Formats: sequence, structure tokens, C-alpha cells
Amino acid sequence: MTLASAVNVTAGYGMAQEHVAGFEAVSLDASSAYPPSRFDRKFLVPVAALGTLMQDLHTTCAEGQGWQVLEVGGHRIVEYRTAYFDTPCLQLYRDHRQGRRRRFKIRTRRYSTGAHMLEIKLKGSRGMTEKLRRVRADGACRLALEHAEHDWLHDSLQEHLLCPAPQPLSATAQTVYSRICFFGPDNARLTIDLDLAVADSTVGAVQRPISVNPGVAIVESKSTRQNTRMDRQLRRLARHPDRLSKYGVALALTRGVDCNRWLPALRRLGSAR
Repeated sequence: MTLASAVNVTAGYGMAQEHVAGFEAVSLDASSAYPPSRFDRKFLVPVAALGTLMQDLHTTCAEGQGWQVLEVGGHRIVEYRTAYFDTPCLQLYRDHRQGRRRRFKIRTRRYSTGAHMLEIKLKGSRGMTEKLRRVRADGACRLALEHAEHDWLHDSLQEHLLCPAPQPLSATAQTVYSRICFFGPDNARLTIDLDLAVADSTVGAVQRPISVNPGVAIVESKSTRQNTRMDRQLRRLARHPDRLSKYGVALALTRGVDCNRWLPALRRLGSAR
């Protein structure tokens, strides 16, 4: 059984397709104009409440500050397949679990649109997130890095964090989910992730994909400001932002690592082990 086959089309997926059809589309090129640095807040929202959330976005449109939905190749819901890379002692995971102010994740990400990227996700001292990206070569393996990619990681981390890339690096966990991406006023963005599934990526591991509760969506508000209007709307649906890392969820469910930092979110996802 492959990781991709673990994801089932749910009623929430069908409902999302219906609702996003009413939004004006924005292209990938146009969306790239949004600033890469941002504050991120994650909320666990019942799939049943997504209709209310999207109606709120429509209401904002009616007031003259419109939200648009990303459309790539005619698709507004795009599958993301991600592989995370870490050291044998899971240094990057431990930095995140301990809440280090300057930390990063390394991952490859393949989109159902055909794009394939290597990414560094940086968390800076002010709590802002920034992504560095490199297009991967045709035919590159999702679970292995090439020599030139190691060089790029080293140079990028030296430039932005004044530290070398950790060694050795290997794939440790995988996730797959379907995403809807909205772009709004004041450089705001909103992503809705549906049908999350996770799997181990350790060399020699038998992949037994684990599907996370399909009745819960992971909604992320991203903007250059904090406590935005969208954040306030999301709090009405989900009470408060959640501490949540998809990488942490994947390791907790596949390898049983310490997940106390994200245990409340895991319980709300219905997947605490």
C-alpha cells in the first residue's frame, strides 16, 4: 500500500470543491508576488464548519476586499506529497519540539500539478516564517537528496542562519494531503488541508500509512501581521490557534517519538496514540 493510496476522497473534499468554485481564481505567477516572510497560525477546524468559513470569505469579498483561490492547471484542490529529512538523532525535530527560536525544516515536496521542490522552512527569532525553494531535477527521487542539493542546503543555511547543513541527512517521515490555498487583502493567505495521512520514511521501514481524522481540517492563517481579521474569524470556529507540526504528527504516529508539545492537537485530531 502506498502513501498516496491511503487518502480517501471524503464528503469534506466534495463540499470544498463546491464552495471554491464560487471564488475568482489567482494564478501561481500572480500569487508569487505575496511576501515570503509571514506569521503562521494553525487552527483545527471541523470539516463541517468549512462552509461557514468560506461564506465568511465571500462576505469579505462583498465588502470590496476580495479573496481569491489559487488555481493551477485548472485545479483548485492540489495534492501535496512531502518527505522530511533529518539527522539520525532527529536534530531538526528536537529543535522544533524544544521551541528553539531559530530553527528550520528540510523537505522535498511534489505537487499533483507536476512541480517538485526542495525546501527549507526557516523560523526566525521574531517568530516569522520564511521559505527557501529550489526546483528539483526531472526524475529526482522524493526520498533522497542529490549532491548539488546538499551544496544548496549548506550555502542557504550559511547565508540565512550562519550555520552549516546538518549531516548526515536522510528521509524520516512522509505526509500527503489535499490543499486549498486562498489569497486575500493585505497580503493575507489562508490554506485548508484535508485528508492528512502520514508514513515512515526510514530506510528499510515497511510503509503502513496512517490516516488522520478526515473530519478535521488543518487551516493555516498566514500574514505579515498578527491577530488579523481572519484570525478572529477562525477563533470563532476553533477557539484558539493550535500548536501543530505535520512533521511532528508524522513522527509521533509512525515512530512513537515524544509528542507532548503537540498532544492536545493530536487528541483533537482523534489520533493520539
